[in-house]
Amino acid sequence: MLSKCSNPGCSATFRRLQTGKLFRFDSLNRRPSRDGSTPKSPRGVEFFWLCEVCAAKVTLVSNSTEGTRVVAIAGRAREAAAGS
Repeated sequence: MLSKCSNPGCSATFRRLQTGKLFRFDSLNRRPSRDGSTPKSPRGVEFFWLCEVCAAKVTLVSNSTEGTRVVAIAGRAREAAAGS
């Protein structure tokens, strides 16, 4: 359950979905089932929330090597340009 902003430097508490920004990522810890297929269980999904103030300045990114992390919005644009 969501309880606070995902920005470690923020202590805003989650109260309702109408404020801030909600993120949904596939869990990086999902294990394949015995037949080799990826399970489609709800446990394979993680939700993160940024408060309205933080969502204006940062975003969340998730990948298999670094996990989920907070990135400045300006930094995210630079990362995307460097990857092109």
